[in-house]
Amino acid sequence: MKRNYKAFIAVLLSVCLLGAGLGGACAADTIGVGDTVLFGSYRQGVENTAYESPYWELEWTVLAISGDTALLLSAEALECMPYHTNWADVTWATCSLRSWLNGTFIANAFDTGETGAMISTVVNTPAAGNTGSTITTIDRVFLLSAEEAAVYLPAGDSRKALATTAVAEETAASLSADGYAYWWLRSPGSDGKHAGLVSPDGALSTELVNWEKGCVRPALWVKTSALTRVAAASGGEIMGLTIDKLSTRSGPGTQYRDTGTYKVKGEYVKILTLAYDVNGVCWVQCEVPYGKTMRRVYTGLKRFDTTTFAISSVPEETPLNYRVKVLTTSKAKYGPGDDYGTYSKLTVDKGQSVTIIALENDYAQVEWTTTKQSYRAWVRIAMLDY
Repeated sequence: MKRNYKAFIAVLLSVCLLGAGLGGACAADTIGVGDTVLFGSYRQGVENTAYESPYWELEWTVLAISGDTALLLSAEALECMPYHTNWADVTWATCSLRSWLNGTFIANAFDTGETGAMISTVVNTPAAGNTGSTITTIDRVFLLSAEEAAVYLPAGDSRKALATTAVAEETAASLSADGYAYWWLRSPGSDGKHAGLVSPDGALSTELVNWEKGCVRPALWVKTSALTRVAAASGGEIMGLTIDKLSTRSGPGTQYRDTGTYKVKGEYVKILTLAYDVNGVCWVQCEVPYGKTMRRVYTGLKRFDTTTFAISSVPEETPLNYRVKVLTTSKAKYGPGDDYGTYSKLTVDKGQSVTIIALENDYAQVEWTTTKQSYRAWVRIAMLDY
């Protein structure tokens, strides 16, 4: 009988963290402005497979640090709803969205330990009409004001936010062609019947408070000890400049299958992880183009100009090392998805024992060894008897 997919993932990750001595959240001094962190969980996907829950860990961007606390903004737009349920003259203090954030959202997104790490914050919001007066509330969860959005996210592109899969597929949210959302600010517009908004292109705007197509990016102050860092402040992809053509293997060592030589000298290549072979030589898992597809392969760190990226920002591999049997013979892939190529003469065969190294999307990176050499490749998790 197949195990519960989420339980399976949780067990593997917990084993991995304990084996690496990394159980629990990151220490406070590892959290910095611009980092992506995990805190809470929320329904972000849709129920379209038998194995994956639509409730995923929430990713947040760190906007500011004050002592042992951090100001977080959700990385994506998590819900679609109006600022207020009807067209009325309202303030941040009286709008329905504030009530939802500090009631239903907290109840659905955080457990008792997480709510204990949240900081009740004095929130000042300008009153409508440029009167100079301020409305003060105390909130655990709030929206950014227009002024805060301009300070913490000064570039228009930095204010752009994608909608979650659930929002994009199951709501009436107004999204750009590439999936960016309008998201609410707590600041008023020209009067109490309008509220601030960030457009899909990152511009600051306003809209009627009862507009039903605006989305929500919650913000909150949290103790840094409760956060788990998943990305460095440099954010996004780590790109390294090659100083030689890349001779590659399917795994971190010369004992693994040769996966070809790529003529990418003088080009920037995406770097994913570091790993060390039995001789202490550092290998890099990187991603290279091949025709209309991509390939994940390993090559020596010596083939990169290490002044073009911070080595400390590249995560070191921590293999899951979970032994399983293959249920169905399938072709091996160079990466975890349809964008990656397929090995032309390499299959993972039914009944074969393999070791899971990593998990991503619906794929597992697996390893096995024959009398001739070792191999690493990607297969769908559904093909494995886990």
